[in-house]
Amino acid sequence: MNRSIKTYIISWVILVAAFNAIVFVAPGWSGTDKYTGSFWAGYIFTMIAMAAHLLITLWAFKDADGSSRKLFYNIPIIYLGYSAMIVSIIVGALCMLNSRMPVWIAIVVSIVLVVFYSGAILRTRIAVNAIESIDINIEKQTSFMKTLRSEAESLNSSAPREFKHSCNKVYEAIRYADPVSSGGTEGIENDIAEHYAEFEKAVLEKDGTRVEEEARVLIEAINKRNALCRRGK
Repeated sequence: MNRSIKTYIISWVILVAAFNAIVFVAPGWSGTDKYTGSFWAGYIFTMIAMAAHLLITLWAFKDADGSSRKLFYNIPIIYLGYSAMIVSIIVGALCMLNSRMPVWIAIVVSIVLVVFYSGAILRTRIAVNAIESIDINIEKQTSFMKTLRSEAESLNSSAPREFKHSCNKVYEAIRYADPVSSGGTEGIENDIAEHYAEFEKAVLEKDGTRVEEEARVLIEAINKRNALCRRGK
């Protein structure tokens, strides 16, 4: 259990303890019975909302599993859980304070709030799943060019002076290439990977003739891939 979860649980326990202390210590209205049906309906509903908020928040942290990005995706769900708890405390307090309120009104209002926030949380979770799936697909589609750009940048910065021009040309071609791959670019990307390996080998071996030739072939392959990407859009 990480520090954030421990801090949250401690805060939640303090909030619940303070709520119960206020509820049972505060006097009722003069001349009326405090513990009526509306009081217990409001109290039970509020405690359920607090417990639900605890479970939702713990689930959000567990689902993130230490990933800042995934926790960011779950923030709207945490916010909805927090909002539901605050609204429930307000509604529950009104039910508990109004001892003469018919118990069925307190129950109906509580059920309406449960249905509303349950639906909102479910819809938000579906939307979060869809966004997460899109991000994963984009990451997969851009991973090839990201990796290649990183390697080309490293080679360009460490290449001998006589090969700087060729390395820079290759790096710029990769840098400004279409970053998104597709099924139609798989073949040409395999060729690019092979040509880049040969180009890198030539640079490391300081073979000037091969460096120029491999740079030319590699850039042509990258341009061919760019054309395929444009046709696929």
